[in-house]
Amino acid sequence: MEDSRSRSDSRDRARIAAAEDYEIDYLVVKSGITREQARALVRRHGHDRKTLMKHARNLVSGSGTRLPFSRPKGQ
Repeated sequence: MEDSRSRSDSRDRARIAAAEDYEIDYLVVKSGITREQARALVRRHGHDRKTLMKHARNLVSGSGTRLPFSRPKGQ
């Protein structure tokens, strides 16, 4: 199902749709990471906004995994 800006349901706010540029831009602005890093975080950790923000903060603080060049888990 395609992400819709008109939905005001909290289920929609808890997830980030990687295909939508405005969703990636939100993560970039809020966390201070690059667009490439944001997309790599979504690929690696899924679409949960809370999880993505946690990992994005780790990237900014320097304690996180270097992205987008890190390997996905299990490889």
